[in-house]
Amino acid sequence: MTTTLTRLAEDIGLKFSTVKSARWTSSRWPADRRQKGVSYTVHRILAYIENDQERFDAIFTPPGGKARWTPDDASRRVGNRVETPVAAQGREQPA
Repeated sequence: MTTTLTRLAEDIGLKFSTVKSARWTSSRWPADRRQKGVSYTVHRILAYIENDQERFDAIFTPPGGKARWTPDDASRRVGNRVETPVAAQGREQPA
């Protein structure tokens, strides 16, 4: 498998790690479970939810009544650090 991915990465001019990550993300989101209008980045982040049904349900339920997922919201959902931290009062922290 590694040889095939290495060859593919070389053929399309991408890093092996990029191709490997894309393949893993795709394996976590079968085509019929991918949500149109939700970015690949959000799918990649939410792919870390181990339970399949929980992961598939999560993509349809953006947090806090929001209309769509953001990468920061998805990162919060899986317990990762975020790009834009939010203070306890709901205001953004200074950079």
